[in-house]
Amino acid sequence: MNIVPLGDLIAIAPWSPPKTTSAGIHYTPRENPLIGKGIVVGIGPGKMTTKGWVYEHDLSVGDCVLFDRSKGYNIVSGNAMIDIRDIVAVIDEDLEIE
Repeated sequence: MNIVPLGDLIAIAPWSPPKTTSAGIHYTPRENPLIGKGIVVGIGPGKMTTKGWVYEHDLSVGDCVLFDRSKGYNIVSGNAMIDIRDIVAVIDEDLEIE
């Protein structure tokens, strides 16, 4: 299913760290509960002003991002739908989504 967000919403596939090492040892990874990682899978057209201007996003599909989990978000088909203002940073990292 292809998701196209509206307005200034962004669809992100959340990433969770692997729970086993390459040797097969199970462990609980430590992570920050307020900041999440993910890959952008869909981008809305941008925010429209009252004059009809559309402010486009600087993100593109496939970017790895850090986002703020503390404000809450909706899950649609396994993807987090968040506002562009909740993106903290774009990171240069290759994440594998299961």
